[in-house]
Amino acid sequence: AKVKSSVSLRRLFVTRLDRTYEVVDDPSTDSIISWSQSGKSFIVWNPSEFCKDLLHRCFGHHHFPLFTRTLNDYGIKKVHSELWEFADDDFVKGRPELIRNINNRGDSDSDSESRNTILKKKNNAESRVSTRVTIQTKKKKKKTNKLVAKAIAAQFQGLEI
Repeated sequence: AKVKSSVSLRRLFVTRLDRTYEVVDDPSTDSIISWSQSGKSFIVWNPSEFCKDLLHRCFGHHHFPLFTRTLNDYGIKKVHSELWEFADDDFVKGRPELIRNINNRGDSDSDSESRNTILKKKNNAESRVSTRVTIQTKKKKKKTNKLVAKAIAAQFQGLEI
């Protein structure tokens, strides 16, 4: 279930990337957000207008820091210190199909770390159970061996008399 939800979240964000691409590519929003001159990055020219209108309409929230953090999670980085300019090799003007190559770089690491942690816990639990079973088996064998030894000793005592 965890893996399925992770995949569906990734698909959800690809849809958000598609929406981001559409907003950046829309000439009617150029005063707020647009492609850079090279087309290899995009610039949020007016963050307050972006939050008030476009961000809420496209993503259902007004939080610019959440938008930028989400971009960062997917490797779309701020590339200009004085502007809200973002870039990724697969977020390019005229190439919307490249968006499919963008993955949540944080999720894949955290997913594998989570899986590794779960596997370690599972292996530790299995190891503890296995150890308990081994100890119980040894105790039973020891008890059985004592009973067998007593029975054999009783038989020998009967023969000596």
